Amino acid sequence: MFAAAVVAASLCACSVGAVDNHNEGMKLYSEGKYDQATAKLMAAVAENNSKGIYYVDLGMNYIATGEYDLAKDSFDHAISIGDENELAYRGLGIMTLNPGL
Repeated sequence: MFAAAVVAASLCACSVGAVDNHNEGMKLYSEGKYDQATAKLMAAVAENNSKGIYYVDLGMNYIATGEYDLAKDSFDHAISIGDENELAYRGLGIMTLNPGL
């Protein structure tokens, strides 16, 4: 029973860390600090790779840094896990409609 509680607590802490990293990454993104945002958003993905929004936001950040292949990969991954598909397709559309891409 104790082992199950320890596992549950560690999963909860991991999830909170992912949320915190995502929130901090988005704050940095909104401030135009894209390189710092990349690190935080990648940490969120590493801690919880089943949240599509983390991949979508990472993809949008990659667009801001001009890393279009990585952006596409992030959007494709969000779509593949079946979470946040509308936003992932929106990100792909932004890439398609941007003449500089």
